[in-house]
Amino acid sequence: MSQIDYNDPKYQEAAAAILQRHDNNEPEANITSAVRDFLLCTGLVDANKVAEEVSPSDRSVRAVDLRASNMFIEIKKRIGTTGGFNPNETYVKQLDEYLAESMTYGRRARMGVLTDGRYWLLRWPNAGKVKTTKPYAFTLESAADWLLLYEWLRDKVIGTQDEIPAQRTEVEQNFGPNSPLYRWDIDDLNVLYQGAKDRETVRVKCRLWETLLRVALGEITQTPDELDDLFVRHTYLSMVIGMVVQAYFGIDIRERAANDPTDLPYGRQFRDDTGLQDIIESDFFTWPAEVGGESLIERMVEHVARFNWKEAVDGQGTIRSARFAQASVEIADTGIRCHEPLASGDSGGRSSSRQRGRPAIAKPIQATRRYGQHNRGSSRIARVARPIGRRQASRDVGKTTIGVIRNLWE
Repeated sequence: MSQIDYNDPKYQEAAAAILQRHDNNEPEANITSAVRDFLLCTGLVDANKVAEEVSPSDRSVRAVDLRASNMFIEIKKRIGTTGGFNPNETYVKQLDEYLAESMTYGRRARMGVLTDGRYWLLRWPNAGKVKTTKPYAFTLESAADWLLLYEWLRDKVIGTQDEIPAQRTEVEQNFGPNSPLYRWDIDDLNVLYQGAKDRETVRVKCRLWETLLRVALGEITQTPDELDDLFVRHTYLSMVIGMVVQAYFGIDIRERAANDPTDLPYGRQFRDDTGLQDIIESDFFTWPAEVGGESLIERMVEHVARFNWKEAVDGQGTIRSARFAQASVEIADTGIRCHEPLASGDSGGRSSSRQRGRPAIAKPIQATRRYGQHNRGSSRIARVARPIGRRQASRDVGKTTIGVIRNLWE
């Protein structure tokens, strides 16, 4: 991606051209051309990665208005039938079908945008209900807002920025509950789990996980569906932590994902390169690697690999940022409900949820590859062993990531 000179007027002019075509109610082809020019002008995509009227798959006779890198852009004169940001359900369904075809038959567009130049709606495979609030949507109010559009497309849609500082705000925006990428990963994990939960190996993992929760917490008040949802979210967190730890230790997780994506949950290359055991291992949460989740793993790796995790902690595992240290103290808000909260003595000396004025909640256990073990007072789901030397750094990287995405459990 090319460097942006924020004072160059050409970017605002490109945004103005988009709005002019929208306001003049010009044909879709004219708006498409203006959007294409904006993408190229700002360097969001290279010219050789932009194409108009592209079939979403080899089997389709339909065509997407614009393909730019790994996203589809479907353009209408007006995306809604009434005033304001009210997308037409037919148009949304059309884009969703393009994305589904792409994922099924090989084009593999990772994101889609429905726009008329002023209103921009973000979609992804299995996106579900339409959300017209940020960050799932964007409104280009004026040409002066070109930078906001640029950043929205860069960070939420195309995902072209690398070496992102692993700071609280950035990690939370990308992996927390308000992130479209988080929502997409969770949706796909749910689909994957629903299709595989009757398999014996997956059923055993989930049952053991639930058993340990009950051993650690007592009677749990969740319904079966809520427990399934919690198991999926714990899986997501565990997968992210495992990728972060490997990236911190210098494993090229993009290379691993390209050549053997199932290696990342199991950590074989990690153990070979570092000699560390009991950190990245087969456990409850490696089931996606067993049920055809390779494409999901590859996509999650792309999200994680955009960050500079080595700058999150120093060589001794000390959190560099005070805000980071504060964020990584604990992750109590797991969404696990039980009849009695943990006593303060079970939380390593920290005050209980009730004492902090929060609802009575319980903390997750520490899952290890030896399913029979648990740690009642653990505030982590990350699979880490007792930290000694380099293992301390591994643990702190994991704790940091958990801390900054703690809200995903609320």
